[in-house]
Amino acid sequence: MAISLYSSDGTDIVETPCEITEDIIAYDDNPSVYLPNLVEPGTLFDVRFTPLEACSLVAVEIVTYLGSGNGIIHIFADSAGTPGGDLIAPMIETLWGNLTRQRINLPSPINVNNSDFHIAVEYTQAPPPYAALDNNGGTGRSSYKVPGGEWTIITTHDLNIRAYVNYYTNDNDPPVIECLPRVLGFSAEQSYEITAEITDISGVMLASVFYSIDSLNYVEIVMANITGDTWSAEIPSQPIGSTVYYYVSATDNSQNQNTGMFPEGGPDNPFTLQIVDGYEIAYDDGTPESFWIVGSAWDNNKFALRLTSDEYPVKITGARVMVDDATPFNITINEDNAGVPGALITGPFEVFRNAEDWAILFIPEGQQPQISTGDFWLVFHWRINSPGSPGVGIDTF
Repeated sequence: MAISLYSSDGTDIVETPCEITEDIIAYDDNPSVYLPNLVEPGTLFDVRFTPLEACSLVAVEIVTYLGSGNGIIHIFADSAGTPGGDLIAPMIETLWGNLTRQRINLPSPINVNNSDFHIAVEYTQAPPPYAALDNNGGTGRSSYKVPGGEWTIITTHDLNIRAYVNYYTNDNDPPVIECLPRVLGFSAEQSYEITAEITDISGVMLASVFYSIDSLNYVEIVMANITGDTWSAEIPSQPIGSTVYYYVSATDNSQNQNTGMFPEGGPDNPFTLQIVDGYEIAYDDGTPESFWIVGSAWDNNKFALRLTSDEYPVKITGARVMVDDATPFNITINEDNAGVPGALITGPFEVFRNAEDWAILFIPEGQQPQISTGDFWLVFHWRINSPGSPGVGIDTF
């Protein structure tokens, strides 16, 4: 039995416009009814989609009714006209339940090529919200499945579920690669992780890190898609004092298999990773969300970071700070005095940005202090003639 439905405030159904680079696959008309007899948690409502040509799925759209609540969104492969296995991990979403066409973006595009695929919503609780349907005759593409049952075709209605896709037959653009360069590796590490954010309207087919120890002969390491648009690979451990040259490459799912490299030029313009002795004490994630200063007026401006080693004694051989320009500043290493910087241990040392976004200090051999126990401080000192520059990177990790 299907019951007619109406917006509680009398407003019209809201349509979500497509972006210019997207197309929409839809078989439904305006939402008009729901199925009040299908209320068991675990019940699935599914629509089978047939692309006109090779494409990537980027978002889904669904209409629900009679109040908000959680639901699970599935993207299934097709198996002889019925849903097969999940193409991505199911997504728990808050469904609006107000007759608005709700767009839900996928974590990253899914390459479905020109094959049929399915979008389904699963009840996690007894509704509301209810899955909405039109009342304009069925196309045979909508179906439902109760727990323990078989898929049943809905013959007289279509579910209000739609697919947003990017058709990539004429995609001539390579993937966009964003990678914060890693400039130091440490002998205590077993490998050096390289991460990148990689996006493409056709989806990413393959991403790799290419590395070399002589800048001539490169070794490929295939990256893993960790989550969403994030890809990662590990460069193997290298000898102390060596320089590793590396770049990231990515190829999209389009028929053209467009390939991009970062930095631009790839092997002719690689990043460099210097391998140094020891290990690094760090509390940030390496990605600055903003850059901070104390103030633009001089008042002996300083930032400080309290550090605790995993083992003692420890020799301090260097430090680095992410900054937003090349203005010089000073670094000192100080004792801890009841939770604030205390007496000077070594320094000051003049430092400025000298490696991508980093200002790196290697403390001269004779001035490298050994800490026997307890906390110590790295203190960043702005200079009297530049109290507002550079800004220091801050993460929100």
